Amino acid sequence: MNNTFTRNEYMRIIEAEKELLGSAANDAKIQSNPSISTVYNIMDFSKAHSCRSSDTIGNIEHILN
Repeated sequence: MNNTFTRNEYMRIIEAEKELLGSAANDAKIQSNPSISTVYNIMDFSKAHSCRSSDTIGNIEHILN
């Protein structure tokens, strides 16, 4: 099945593609690093997390809070 496009249709497709690619690039540049609150939450979790090994049941994971 052959599809033909006029020049105007082709230009409309190209402009829509540029717009989509530009918005995707802008979305990717919004935040490249985690926020400070995210880092603090991860650090607090790591302080409260406990993992110990047991001979009878394997590993025991526990949140100390």
